[in-house]
Amino acid sequence: MGRMTKLVSGFGQLGSVGFGPALVALKLQKLLAFLGAAGAMALFFSIVMHIQIFSTVSRVNDMHGLTATCLLLLAVAIMGRRGFRKATHIRDAAFALIALLASSRICEALLWQNLTFSSDIESLLGLTLDQHSPMGLSTALSLFLLSAGAFLRHRASSVSIVMILTGLVLPSVSALGFSYHHRGLDGQMSLATTVLLLTLGGAELLLFVRSSLLRPFLTTSSWGRMARLQMIIVIGGTWLIGFFADRTSFDGAVETVVAGVIWLFLVTMLITGPMFERVDRDRRALERELTRKANIDPLTGLWNRRAVREMQAFGSSNDEETRLSRADQIGVIMADVDMFKRINDVAGHEEGDRVLRNIARVLRERVRGLDVVARWGGEEFLILLPDLSLERTMEVAQVLRVAVATYVKWSNNGDFESVTLSIGVTSMNEKVGKSLEIALKDADHALYAAKSLGRNRVMLYGDLMRKVSKDTARDILLNRSVH
Repeated sequence: MGRMTKLVSGFGQLGSVGFGPALVALKLQKLLAFLGAAGAMALFFSIVMHIQIFSTVSRVNDMHGLTATCLLLLAVAIMGRRGFRKATHIRDAAFALIALLASSRICEALLWQNLTFSSDIESLLGLTLDQHSPMGLSTALSLFLLSAGAFLRHRASSVSIVMILTGLVLPSVSALGFSYHHRGLDGQMSLATTVLLLTLGGAELLLFVRSSLLRPFLTTSSWGRMARLQMIIVIGGTWLIGFFADRTSFDGAVETVVAGVIWLFLVTMLITGPMFERVDRDRRALERELTRKANIDPLTGLWNRRAVREMQAFGSSNDEETRLSRADQIGVIMADVDMFKRINDVAGHEEGDRVLRNIARVLRERVRGLDVVARWGGEEFLILLPDLSLERTMEVAQVLRVAVATYVKWSNNGDFESVTLSIGVTSMNEKVGKSLEIALKDADHALYAAKSLGRNRVMLYGDLMRKVSKDTARDILLNRSVH
């Protein structure tokens, strides 16, 4: 188990997604490699020693010595100590030799049929060519693709997996022929060769469990489960359609197979469609929840600064919870808790957190449902009031100031003291060029003017220069240490 764990150390985890199926695939790869190596060795020695092994079933004695040699080399190279995951010169040499032998047989079969390549291999093994059928072209192509794909494993992984998958096509066709008892399909490939090529090729393929092509199929995610289910339905269903069509003897067999495959795909989509829809619905719900958590201040439950920044294009959001109604004019209130540092220093941060939560509750209870209340900073709060004039915004600000002073208290060594707010008021109107950024700066200036004039009061930005001298205003804006 330790070796398997190391092999999937690069997988990692994503939320609740696990890679148990990938571990099962790696165990299966090890089993296939062992079975392939054992079968290849048994067949090779049975041919060389002229031993009959299940001759009536597997047609072992029809296998050419060249085929047995290539299968044995492929099995030993794949088996190894760690398969071919770590490239070694000996293993690469084995794969290159198999590719060379297979390509030579292809050339002999297609271009130079008078070559004595196959007979020379038989002679080296102490056999004669008339004892066994020569290696078929389909077998040679499969061996070449499987060995070349293994050789390229650490050089061009994408090309490698494509070559291995292509190399499994011809053995799959031969396996279908045997399952349907079509002797014409297995004339070039014996049952023993078919089984060994599928076994060894499958062992090669399962070493790609960490590749981007196979990894999605081998997770515990909903998508991975659905992909495996679809694969089982399509493969099993298609085989059954072909099996029953093969048992019929009428002129419409081809049309029956085509129609059956089409309906099989439709049924597969109908079965897995609701699962995909449920997964997508859960994904969208999760996205909304993550967005909500990213936009909500965890202490007070109010919108945070990030959420307000995203509301600059008012009315553009698709989420009704985060959308601020489009308005020609929006009242802006910036409030700051007076002497909040003293509350933390005297009563502790837990008391300070309780005060902030109570202030947030009072502010929410006294504004409209379409208004936005946000925690702008440590003890700063921002309220946005769509379609409210400056006069009405000032009235709301006074209501909020009085409500907080009346209903929010803090414990000063057993004595309860009122909590007060200093508030700056302005408005934003993008039609006249006053954006949210400008309005926030104006409200901030008015807020600090209110603090300078004694705290626990509301200051309208337009009244700032009329109520405060120029020198005082400059000192307020330059000195931000007023609490």
